[in-house]
Amino acid sequence: MRFLDRLIKMFQGGEITDLLMFKSLAYDSLARFIRSGLPELERRIELTDSYKDVFTYIEEHLSARLSGKDVCEALGHAYETMRRRFRDDNGITLNQYISGRLIQAAAMRLLLSDLTIQQIAAELGFTDEFYFSRVFKKKMEYSPREYRRINAAIKKPS
Repeated sequence: MRFLDRLIKMFQGGEITDLLMFKSLAYDSLARFIRSGLPELERRIELTDSYKDVFTYIEEHLSARLSGKDVCEALGHAYETMRRRFRDDNGITLNQYISGRLIQAAAMRLLLSDLTIQQIAAELGFTDEFYFSRVFKKKMEYSPREYRRINAAIKKPS
């Protein structure tokens, strides 16, 4: 609150010295924010690099049938070790990551294509559109049909 009070007082003065003080305070605050966030950002970049082969494989083979075990087998990683390491480093399991990416891909297709829900489900490897709808709704809180309707305003015109 102290920061906000100082900010309001500076704007009330309206003189050039007040504006320069405001600019200085804004730069100082931004610098502190960046410094405090950089160690975490650096760690996230390192993690992304260490899992690059995993993320690439998942993107290239994204399907409802894909599991963490499949990824590890294909890349020659020990599943239990990777499962534990991935969860510790990312806060979610490898299977949760795959599921999240699957739902993100489905959401993008719902918004940016004219494919039917059945076609999207098939494209992403779901056995049927009803199972796809249940999985999607569990994660997104809306059925695919509702999600498409609610977000129709942001769809690019054909």
